[in-house]
Amino acid sequence: MMLSLLSMSVTVWVVGLHLAIFGVGQGMFQSPNNSNIMSTAPKNKVGLVGGLNALVRSIGMVLGILCMFFPR
Repeated sequence: MMLSLLSMSVTVWVVGLHLAIFGVGQGMFQSPNNSNIMSTAPKNKVGLVGGLNALVRSIGMVLGILCMFFPR
């Protein structure tokens, strides 16, 4: 959302700052979240849970891009 509010005249540093903020937020949320999900999975289902986790993450990214191209 933050990047969509930038104008075409912003510098590379501003875009980099926005991407850094996004990356820190993702790292602070996604790593503990994935760790928690994987630690609660039964040992014989860890591969299945990891694959499902990656699938849901990919679907979320695709839907985010889709929302950019087809806004309300």
